[in-house]
Order: sequence, then structure tokens, then C-alpha cells
Amino acid sequence: MTIAHSWRRLLAPRDRELTDAGATGELVVARSRMVLSALLFVLPIGNLFEGSPGPETWLGFGGVSIAVVVSIVVLMAVRRGFRPAWLGFATSLFDVSMITLLLVTFLAIDPHIAVNSRTTFEVYFLAISATCLRYDPRICVVAGVVATIQYGGLVTFTALHWSLNSSTYAPYPYGYFSWASEASRLVLLVGATLLCKTIVERSEELRVMSTHDSLTGLYNRAYFTERLREELVRAERYGHTVVVAIIDLDLFKTVNDQWGHDAGDMVLRSVADALRAAVRRTDSVARYGGEEFAFMFPETNVDEALQMMERLRDNIRASAVRIRGDDQTVGTTFSGGIASTSGDGETLELLMRQADARLLAAKAAGRDRIFTSGAPLVELVGH
Repeated sequence: MTIAHSWRRLLAPRDRELTDAGATGELVVARSRMVLSALLFVLPIGNLFEGSPGPETWLGFGGVSIAVVVSIVVLMAVRRGFRPAWLGFATSLFDVSMITLLLVTFLAIDPHIAVNSRTTFEVYFLAISATCLRYDPRICVVAGVVATIQYGGLVTFTALHWSLNSSTYAPYPYGYFSWASEASRLVLLVGATLLCKTIVERSEELRVMSTHDSLTGLYNRAYFTERLREELVRAERYGHTVVVAIIDLDLFKTVNDQWGHDAGDMVLRSVADALRAAVRRTDSVARYGGEEFAFMFPETNVDEALQMMERLRDNIRASAVRIRGDDQTVGTTFSGGIASTSGDGETLELLMRQADARLLAAKAAGRDRIFTSGAPLVELVGH
């Protein structure tokens, strides 16, 4: 993989299912942050009750208190559905910056603690590792780069302003200062960042393989069903309308019989590209069967969905797929059925049965058309 390809992949728009997985991961991170902050809060409180607390104890108490408050606020917001695209970046930057801030506060006690800490520094790796749960390699990179820059800046500032190996710090309870040791720490931060980025990218590949159809690149039936169930729950809660549609390519078997399955695959991929380009980002389209495709249109009425499907039908009819190196092309049309929660039922099973029944009725009526309403379901099934 070239650097240019890796960079383009890093900046590519996020797929819907990866965004959803990252949102779920953000809730897991928020809970973990809350638990970790609460556990860390025990340490300075215990030191406060042991005797006369020193400045290190008070600084630790203040830093952990801020972390606890922010953790509570973020957890409450995420639980209530507040998950904007920037939240993962913001919370990851907060995590690594809080570690750096804690190290900076140690400068007021002994600069050796800031650069030789054997406990606080390791928390960087927890913060960077947590970015793996967000299904976004960009967050891994940003958190790791910021942590490396912050720690490198802290070490450089400390080394330039204090003579750390001076005899005044003897007997050096926190150890000698060594540029070699600090450089190795920075290398470890970079290595942890690259490792987390690689883990996330591999996880993305596996998730895409499990949610997408291998031939067309569209969602597969299982993931489409999962997304539709979630959207129906949301629609019931907020009073929205959800429209579903099922289409089937007309006489597709003749393409395979006349031109071969390779040509049929080319037609399917071409149609899939057209479907993907036609739907909005909030919509979902999946390969539902062999030459069947299913659509979900959230917060959309039947008329709006029909207009989109009719435009798409016109585009498919007007286009032709080049199946050979010469001028041989294949055209295709499709028939479809549309159902809506506003009049056809509010369960997944009812919606898909009604849409499929209307698809069958459209084929029986001559193909190359879309039905949105008509005879009752029991009559449509009889066609």
C-alpha cells in the first residue's frame, strides 16, 4: 500500500455502518473513562486522609476531579444520543491532553517527575488504545500525533529550563534524565499510534465484508434488515414515516443465458453503482437477492420516494452496460413495489411483504413500472 493510497483512505468519507459502529464505541469509551476516572479518584483521596497532603496530592486531586466531571458530562450526553462526528476527536484529544496537563503540573514539584514518570506516562497508551473502539483511523492518528507532540514539547521545555542531572536533585529519586530514554518513549507512542490505526483499518475491512455484498458493494440483506429494524424503532419514537421499496431487474435471466454470467455480473455492478449514486446519504440500499434490491427512505413520504424511484427507473432504462471490449451493450429495466409505515404497517415483516407483493403485481401488469398502492395485501399476494 503506497503512502498516497493510505492518505486517501484516511481522508475518505466514512461509511454509514462504520459511523454507527463508532458512535456505539464512543459510548463504550465514555463508560470506560468514567470508571477509570473514578478509580483514579481514589488515589488522591487516600493520600488526603493519610496525613498532611503535599502539592503533588493536591495537583493530582484537581486533575482527576476535572476528568471525573468531564467524564460524567460526556457519558450523559452520549447516552442521550449526542454523537456528532467531531465528538470522537474531541474526547480523544481531551484524554491525551489531560495526561499531558497532569505531567505539566508535576513541574511545580519536581521536573524529574514530569519526564521520568513510570505511571502517568503509560496512561497515554490507554488513551490511544481507546481510539480503536471508535472505528475511525483518523482519530487514532490525531490522538497519537497530539500525544507525541505534547509529550515531546514537554520534555524539550523541561530539559531547556532545568539542569535535570545537576547534583541539586541528588539522590535523584525519580531517576536521571536521558535523551535516549525520552526518544524511546516517543518512538513507542508513534508505534502505538500506527498499531491502533492498523487494527482499526483491519476491523473496518472485516466489518465491511460482513455487512456488504461482495459483488456489488451494496449492503447485504442481513445488514439492511438490521438497519431497517433500528430505523423503525426510531420512527415510532419520534413519529416519522419510513418508506421501503423492493425492485427486481426485468427478465434478467435472459442476460445470463444469452451473454453469460460474467456479463450478468457486470450488469449487476453497473445497476448497483447507479442505485448507490441515486440515494441520499440518509437512505440505505442493499442487494436483497439475486437481482433484487431493497431501499429504505427514512423521514420520507410515499410521493417523495416514488419520485426518486421513477427518476432512477428512467436512468436505468436509458443506460446500457458495455459487456465486451467492442460495441456490444446490454440494457435493462426494473419493476418495483413501495410500502410505507403511514399506511402499510409498522413492522418490518409487514412492510417488506407489502412491498414485495406490489413488486409481483408490477411484474404481472407488464413490468418496467412501480406500484405504490392498489389492492389489499391478500389480493396482491395472489398474483
